[in-house]
Amino acid sequence: MGDHKTLSDNELLQLLKESDHSAYNEIYRRYFYLLYVHAYKKLCDEEQAKDVVQDVFTNLGFNRGFSLPISNLAGYLFTAVRNKIFDLF
Repeated sequence: MGDHKTLSDNELLQLLKESDHSAYNEIYRRYFYLLYVHAYKKLCDEEQAKDVVQDVFTNLGFNRGFSLPISNLAGYLFTAVRNKIFDLF
């Protein structure tokens, strides 16, 4: 598949499970800034917010081959960011 921008989150997740790097890039492009802003509002520290979001995306990439019970990608990512922030506190 050439253009991942038109795919739904569920389609991107399926491609990610098949190790499609372009699907990972599209998820990153779609959600990085939103997750960063969310983390920054809670932490009030730019570097910590970036680190939290990077950790979430790193874990998503490493766990792509496993059967992750993700039915709502945005919800999963925001919850993962929230949990990483809790870990910091």
